[in-house]
Amino acid sequence: MRRAIAIVMLVAFVAGCASMSFERRAVNVLANAATAYETAMPIVADLTKKGLLTAEEKTTIIRAALIMWSAYHEAQLALEVYHVTKSAEDEAKLETAIKALAERLSEFYKIVEPLIKRQQ
Repeated sequence: MRRAIAIVMLVAFVAGCASMSFERRAVNVLANAATAYETAMPIVADLTKKGLLTAEEKTTIIRAALIMWSAYHEAQLALEVYHVTKSAEDEAKLETAIKALAERLSEFYKIVEPLIKRQQ
């Protein structure tokens, strides 16, 4: 139950980051994505061990997790480059990467949320 609440709070926090500085918002989105992933995947493992996931559900979750994690690393790299250069071009690349990560995180959460409820 606490894990489910934590994920909901993290997603809500990401949505509320608009008033922060651009770079700080990017850092927060990255941190929240990592926390959501690290929180959700043990739940998936527990459900798998208990036999509460079908093979198709497990494949869907793993695929979504890999896509989200790939977007995470792309955004992380874009942030590192922007932090050094502070160029308008790298800022635009970071903004694109962060938006993509937020979308992938949202997709991942939509898949994992019903499973979290199943565990409760």
